[in-house]
Amino acid sequence: MAEPNYAQQALIDLMAVFGSSHSKVGATMQRTMHGEAFVMRTLALKGPQTPSHLAVAMNVTPGRVSSVLASLTKKGWIERVEDEKDRRSVHVRLTDAGYESFRDHSVEMRDDICWIFSQMGERRTKAFVDLATEFITYLSLIGPGKEMPPTQQAIEAAFEERDRRIDAAREDNPDSPMRKLFGLLEDED
Repeated sequence: MAEPNYAQQALIDLMAVFGSSHSKVGATMQRTMHGEAFVMRTLALKGPQTPSHLAVAMNVTPGRVSSVLASLTKKGWIERVEDEKDRRSVHVRLTDAGYESFRDHSVEMRDDICWIFSQMGERRTKAFVDLATEFITYLSLIGPGKEMPPTQQAIEAAFEERDRRIDAAREDNPDSPMRKLFGLLEDED
């Protein structure tokens, strides 16, 4: 059997860590991107949303969103409300209990990640963030229906968008989603 090249070996190493029974990273990432945590974060940051808007934002089917919303409703974390302008339209919003659950989970996650970064040190944390944002930017260029390999123009545009998002997150703008999130988390610390 041929030796795997560095890219294949890197993939094997990552899958070994993400998929191990000792690491819940893969499952946590999946839940965060396509489930209750995503819906709760969206509602906390953007306010009431229609189920169809949530489906588009999550890139999932309306049926999947319906399942997530049913689970959150059963827990008492969201409620459905009629649109004041269009009574046929229904929005979902966080309840006080849902907001509290979101906030508690977010504070715990923030503290856990900050602890990890403190163990890594400033230099290695910055290097990790640089590499992770580069990886995620390349990841955004691939997928079903996307041109492979991506054009140089598409790559440059993706990195410009990444830089724009980072700059916006670093601005001292209270309307920035990241500032808003950390403002929410600092309310009761």
